[in-house]
Amino acid sequence: MMAFKQKSSLTIKILGASTLLALVGMFPSLLAHAQSEQKIAVLVNDHPITAYDVTQRIRLLTLNSKSAAKLMRTKVKSPKTNERFREFVAKARQTSLDSDAELQKRFIKKLQDEVRREIIPTLRKKAIDELIDERLMLQDAKKLNIVVSEEDVKRRIEFMAKNSKNRQTGKSATSEEFLKQLKTLGVNIKAFKEKLRAQVAFQRVLRRKYGRDIQTSAQQQAVKILDKAGSEGVASTNTEFQLQKVNLSLPDGADQQKIAARLVEAEKLRRKFSSCKDTSKLIKSVKGSSMKTLGTRTASQVEQPIRAILLQARAGEMTPPSVTGTSIELYAVCSRRQAKGNSPERRKLQAKFQQQELSVVSLRHLKNIRQDALIDYR
Repeated sequence: MMAFKQKSSLTIKILGASTLLALVGMFPSLLAHAQSEQKIAVLVNDHPITAYDVTQRIRLLTLNSKSAAKLMRTKVKSPKTNERFREFVAKARQTSLDSDAELQKRFIKKLQDEVRREIIPTLRKKAIDELIDERLMLQDAKKLNIVVSEEDVKRRIEFMAKNSKNRQTGKSATSEEFLKQLKTLGVNIKAFKEKLRAQVAFQRVLRRKYGRDIQTSAQQQAVKILDKAGSEGVASTNTEFQLQKVNLSLPDGADQQKIAARLVEAEKLRRKFSSCKDTSKLIKSVKGSSMKTLGTRTASQVEQPIRAILLQARAGEMTPPSVTGTSIELYAVCSRRQAKGNSPERRKLQAKFQQQELSVVSLRHLKNIRQDALIDYR
C-alpha cells in the first residue's frame, strides 16, 4: 500500500497551490461558466454588475488571498488525510493502473475541488460587496463632477508596479510588466483599471467633502500629543522651554571645599524654588547670586550637557546645580511644550492621525451612501 507522502512530491504540489497562478487555477469550472454568462447579478441604482464582473473580481481576489492556500495546507496536514489517501488508492487500484505519481495528482485535484467548493461562496460575497461599493463610489464622484482620467489611473498602476517585484529580475516591475503578469493570470485589465478608477475617485470625494476637517483634527491631535509629551518631560529636540538662568558665583581659585559649600547653597535654593515669578525674590537670600531671563529656547538651541538636564526636568522645576568654570548654574523651567512648528515629529504624527481619520470617514461615508442606494440582487 502506498503511503501519503506529505514531504515528497505532494509537498511540491501543495506549495505550488500557494502561488498566484495555482490559486487562480483552482477555479476553472466556475470561471469558464461565469465567463459565458452576461446576465445581471446586481443592480446598483440601475447600474448593472454582471456575472462576468463578479467572476473577474473573484479572480482578482485570489491574487491577494491566502485563504485558499491556507485551507489547502490545513487539509494536507490533517491526520485524516493519510487515511483518506490510502482509501482513495485502494479504490482506484480496482479499476486503474495509474502510477503512484498520477494517483497523487488525482488526489490533490480532489482536495483542490473541496477547497474550491468551500472558498467560492466567501469570495463571491466579497467580490459582489466590493463591486457594489465601487459602483457607489463612482456614482458619488459623478455627482460632484469628479472625473478620473486615464492618466490618473496610469499613475496609480505605476505606483503599484514600483512596489511589486519582477519574478525573474527581483527588481521593481514596470507598468507594462505588471499588467502583463495580471493578464497572464487571467485578470481583465479593463476591469482592473475600473477598480483603480473607483478608488481614486472616492479619495477625491473624501478630500473634497472632509479634507479640511480631517486635516484640522489630525493637527489638533498631533499638537495635543506633543504638548503632553513636552509637559511630561518626554525627550525631544523640538521641546520648547521658557527658562530662567540662576548663577551662584565662585571665587577665583576656589578649592573643592569652597565649591562643595557653594553646591550645598545651590541645592537649598533649588529645593525652595516653587515658581518662576518668585525666582528674583528667592535668590536675594543667597550671596553672590544672579538671575537672567532667557525667554523661549528649544532644546536644539541649548548646548550639552545642559540640554539633557533640561529634557529631564518638568515645568515648574529647577534643574540640579552644575559647575562651570566661574559659577554654579541652575535653570528654572517656567514652562515646556512641543514647538508649534512643522517638526518631523509633528509631521509623522499628523500623517498617522490623518490616515486614521480618513479610514473612519471613508467607512462612514460609504455606509451612508450604501444605505441610500437602491441595490437589487438578481
